[in-house]
Amino acid sequence: MTSDQIQTLRFVVEGIGDVSEKRYAPALEQLKNDLQNTRQIIVTFTDDSRHWRDDSSLAPRRRATIDQIKGWGADYLDKSNSDDLKTYRNLQTDFVFVATPDRTHTEVAETWLKKDPRPVIFIEKPLEADLNAARRLLGQIRPYDDRVIAFDHYRARMLLSKSQLDDIEKFLGGGLKRFTFYFLEDHSGADTNYLQKNPLATRNGPIESEQRVDALKEGMILDGFPHMLALLDYFGRLETVRVTRVRAGQYTGVDNDPDKRTEIDKESFAEVEFVFADHAGNLVEGRGYTGKGVRGVKALGSDYDRDAKLLEIEGRNGKSVRFDLRGSGQKSCRAYLIDQDGSTKDTFSLHQKAYQALVKRIAQGTYLEDNIGLNVEHGKRILEVLGDMRYPILEIKNQGQNLPTYPSGMQGQRESLYLEDLLEGGAYELSLLYGG
Repeated sequence: MTSDQIQTLRFVVEGIGDVSEKRYAPALEQLKNDLQNTRQIIVTFTDDSRHWRDDSSLAPRRRATIDQIKGWGADYLDKSNSDDLKTYRNLQTDFVFVATPDRTHTEVAETWLKKDPRPVIFIEKPLEADLNAARRLLGQIRPYDDRVIAFDHYRARMLLSKSQLDDIEKFLGGGLKRFTFYFLEDHSGADTNYLQKNPLATRNGPIESEQRVDALKEGMILDGFPHMLALLDYFGRLETVRVTRVRAGQYTGVDNDPDKRTEIDKESFAEVEFVFADHAGNLVEGRGYTGKGVRGVKALGSDYDRDAKLLEIEGRNGKSVRFDLRGSGQKSCRAYLIDQDGSTKDTFSLHQKAYQALVKRIAQGTYLEDNIGLNVEHGKRILEVLGDMRYPILEIKNQGQNLPTYPSGMQGQRESLYLEDLLEGGAYELSLLYGG
């Protein structure tokens, strides 16, 4: 193919944080390599270094990310630099990925909404941290605008086709009875697997060891449950979700102090109960768990120790489907169709590399028909449900009270608790009933 036949595809990634470093950069580098003979892939990462350059623990990592992306041919623009800012303002692109802190998503997206021609904008989960900001975003786009997309990589990991959904519905007897979601990690000082993979993680506190105190300061509900609700959309109607109960707490065990609370102000663990209507109109019982410093789930077995990320849906006929959403490990990244007696009847693969699935479908031009993302209206509804889940926690914090605590693991001192033991903690419980 001659050079004049090569088509150009341009991408901008807003932000160089964890998701850009670990997800977007590898996926776009792979796309650039895969299509080097047929497409010209131009990638620009943008950021404002004032947010990290004076942080002695974070700055080396961000500089390493910049060096890495430049190494495979991407550009980097620092908005704190006047020349880079001028270049940024004049950028033209086809696709934008907004991967900045969630409280800035609308502000960043608005920059690109003013462009002519306007690119397709993918916004990382959650759509925003603030519901009013999401409303402001809706006010600037047409109804159900397919050029602004709320993206969740767990939805892209499942990426269920209509035929697969039809087969699942038939297997489950035409409707759902229960929906259970787990998004639990340990990452405490007792999690030797995590420490071996992350030798710089020297602190006992899970979130502190991850260096994600700022990213998770609004709590784990806002971090974990957008995934759950993006998956729920495959099987039910988001507008029917009603939260009925919330339990939440904060772990203790930071920097070798067994009684020191996590440095984030909100919850580090939450259990929510809710109901919703599936697509057949059946009322479904839902339950979700998200948290750090949790050893695992006894009922799931040792395969999920330290890292339990899965969705299990039970049909009205007693059969169930388990989606293992982990990126690695035994049994990971597969769906299991399970009969009433607990035997596995069939399995099929999920998409281990969700971001590669996203950029590949963008390059193929099939990302809309593959339903890989959600519209902004759905993203706003997810924020509304998250607001209901967070309400009792924010009320307690507004009243100047502390959340209940649970012990996370500390190297050489104690293990984290399994979910079942954590929920039997008595004084730990925080609950709120909606509607009596």
